[in-house]
Amino acid sequence: MSRRCVLCNRILPLGATHCPFDGCAFHYEGENRVGATTQVDVIPEVKRCESCGRQYPDEANFCMIDGLRLPMSAEPRLRARVSHADAQRLLGKTIGGKYTIQSIIGQGGMAVVYQAFDNLIERPVVIKVMQAWLASDERANERFKRECQLTAQLNHPNVIRVYDGGLLNNHEPFLVMEYVPGESLRRALDRHGPVPLKTAANIVIQVSRGLGEAHAAGIIHRDLKPDNILIEAVKHSNQRIKILDFGIAYLVAGAQRLTQTGKLIGTPAYISPEQLKDRAIDARADLYALGVILFELLTGRVPFEGETAESILTKQLFEAPPPISASRPEYAPDSQVELVILKALAKDPNDRYQTALEFEQAVEQAAKEPTHKRKTMS
Repeated sequence: MSRRCVLCNRILPLGATHCPFDGCAFHYEGENRVGATTQVDVIPEVKRCESCGRQYPDEANFCMIDGLRLPMSAEPRLRARVSHADAQRLLGKTIGGKYTIQSIIGQGGMAVVYQAFDNLIERPVVIKVMQAWLASDERANERFKRECQLTAQLNHPNVIRVYDGGLLNNHEPFLVMEYVPGESLRRALDRHGPVPLKTAANIVIQVSRGLGEAHAAGIIHRDLKPDNILIEAVKHSNQRIKILDFGIAYLVAGAQRLTQTGKLIGTPAYISPEQLKDRAIDARADLYALGVILFELLTGRVPFEGETAESILTKQLFEAPPPISASRPEYAPDSQVELVILKALAKDPNDRYQTALEFEQAVEQAAKEPTHKRKTMS
């Protein structure tokens, strides 16, 4: 058993409480910390570029964007986390006038996730109660309201439905979502490792379809990664893949921008180069992340690795992804799936697949090619 650092993506022993490489504390989304005694999230020490405001780990010396020397030292930042006792306060209570909280599914630095029951419609639901800093003032509350309205419009078999939302005690945002038994793709990857091409293609195609629906509605995920992809637990049928947390990354970004500039929103191993340059992003940022996920499904590792978040981000900006054939010899250097990945991971969004449908069709075609066959894609 193991766990993976959300910043540097290194696999560490299950008992680890902090990453030895970047100081990240394991109090993040999806980590069940029942009985934990730590009351704060230790966010890695950061330096801020005096020119562009971008933040870096303490070991960084120069800004990767403008080359300016960073301050000599950094201050560690602490953010209060939800204690287990605080999370338990809602057990057995009814919120929103009709949702009875039944049990804690997981808790992290951003939210507590509960299983609950909708007493009006009589169905199980999942409720995510987020920390108050996500709705710290009126502007953040309005942003949260808009995101609830927008994501609730999504109705696709490959996207977790958002049914409702509101503010608990007038300051804690909560989302009411579809309950689907299953496990995250992250957990499945950590347990099983790389998967065959047809399995990987099935997962990526389903995610592409969910992304296509969201993108058509003007919604970009911004933080697509295996942790936010659910594999439905079903018997005697194909497993359905569902995307989680549409709109959550946008909400976090808005809350952070109310207090900080240059704050990186996303996970370094999956973030697109344009997100690192503070440029306007579009659906192609999600397709880049999906390309990283396809690489990881086939190889068991992400294309850009490093001992620090800074080193990963630098590679995202300046290095070409390694070919999957380097670690999986059953794929020829010019195999169609390898070329699909290279296109998906292009640094310039204009060089990538432009729509989720285009990506889906390319993966579907690549999955038909035998792994021993060599073919050049035009």
